[in-house]
Amino acid sequence: MFCLATDAAPGRVNEDFAVATTQLAVVVDGDGPSGPSGPNDECSHGAAWFARQLGTHVLAALADEPDLPLPEGLGRAIRTVGRLHIYTCDLASPGAPSAAVGIVRLTADRVDTLALGGCAVVVDTDAGPQVTLDGALGGAFDDTLDRNRSARSVGSEPQVAQHALTNSYPRAWVRRVAAFTDGAAWPVDGRPGTYGWPEYLDLLDKLGAAGLIATTRAWWDGGQGGDDQGTAQVPDDATIVHASAVPLT
Repeated sequence: MFCLATDAAPGRVNEDFAVATTQLAVVVDGDGPSGPSGPNDECSHGAAWFARQLGTHVLAALADEPDLPLPEGLGRAIRTVGRLHIYTCDLASPGAPSAAVGIVRLTADRVDTLALGGCAVVVDTDAGPQVTLDGALGGAFDDTLDRNRSARSVGSEPQVAQHALTNSYPRAWVRRVAAFTDGAAWPVDGRPGTYGWPEYLDLLDKLGAAGLIATTRAWWDGGQGGDDQGTAQVPDDATIVHASAVPLT
């Protein structure tokens, strides 16, 4: 069973969204203006609305058809959300909201993952953590990382879903699985050397999703949130969805 937690960056509206069933989990990291944007109000909805709608429709598409490929489910959701505001908003505008997405699906015999943009999906196996990440964050990475050097984000074009990174693992190999928005993954991915994925997943097991996010907030408050060049970073919304068991149940 999945557990989840989300927390807005201090002083901001939470533009992350997470939703889960017993077999599916979706995390969405919205990006863009929080409300009407630009001189002509290109989109009246904003990133938080977009993230909620996208996550909900991804879950609905994949729950209705359990064998549907994850990119196709994402593509259907993008199309559906676009139709919700195509007549009121300029979806082609740079001011229109977009998002990064992470998906986990548990079946009887496998664990499927998808990442598009800066969401990281981590599947822990006997061979160690296997990370699906589209490459929106900086940092150093090891050989287990499946990384697309040209990161994309979800907007209004369903075909972008076909560029998402996907993986599938035998369920018997998987001990635990988690999906993170970039605000929750930054201590590993954006600031290499602070945590490794095995240590970070152990903390997640120990503290739970809400506890790990609180630890991450304290880490930011302690001034450790710079990148590997020492550039200061602004704390972001943080969201985690995870399931743990040996074997995964």
